[in-house]
Amino acid sequence: MTEISLLIPIFNVEKTITNVINRLINLMNNIPYSYEIILINDGSTDSTLNKINKYVNTSNIKIISYKNNIGKGHALKHGIKFVNSKYTVFLDGDLEISASNITDYVKSLQNSDIAIASKQHPSSLVNRPIARKIFSLAFRTLVNSLTGLTASDTQSGFKAFKSSAIKKIAPLLSVKKYAFDVELLVIAKILNMKIVELPVYLTMDAKFGVNNIFRMFIDLLGITYRLRIIRWYHKSLNNPNVKYKPIINW
Repeated sequence: MTEISLLIPIFNVEKTITNVINRLINLMNNIPYSYEIILINDGSTDSTLNKINKYVNTSNIKIISYKNNIGKGHALKHGIKFVNSKYTVFLDGDLEISASNITDYVKSLQNSDIAIASKQHPSSLVNRPIARKIFSLAFRTLVNSLTGLTASDTQSGFKAFKSSAIKKIAPLLSVKKYAFDVELLVIAKILNMKIVELPVYLTMDAKFGVNNIFRMFIDLLGITYRLRIIRWYHKSLNNPNVKYKPIINW
């Protein structure tokens, strides 16, 4: 069995994806784990698909692609189906977060189920605009108030899992876009999984549209509704045949 599966959702990253893949291959070839890289093309409209298809014959790279852009959450949930490894790592398609400490994250899974990169960790080195800091604080406060989570950073694109853990979580995931990370951690908490937070080193820009913020807020309300009002997550654990029909189908 492969030891690590790297899941990378990608959308319109034609300018960076070749460099990202090459950096990851170089990195993974120098750590003591067997690996596979699973690229999930989420309906890119630029030349991203052409660029990743150059790796189609690379033995440890899998390429999954679909025509329409549905969202990061959908891409990762779909990619989980193709995982055949002991550990699963989520990484952003633009490699905004350094992957150089993958070994530390995987080692932490010896005593936990999930390791998340936290920008709030005392040892983290983060360069981000003040607008991103303010939004992160506001969103984190809202998430923790509505869901009862205590995570200091739900939205980091760098997370590591025991594959057995993420495969238990995946069937209950319904958020297709950015609040996917919140829902994932809510379900992990219900399942009494152990979550640890580790340092991260990254540089962020200020790009985050009003539409994305609105979508995250609406998705968060949906998570709260399923968690607090109809207790759908709890019911689904007892009866996998219980289906959730979203009020708004994005």
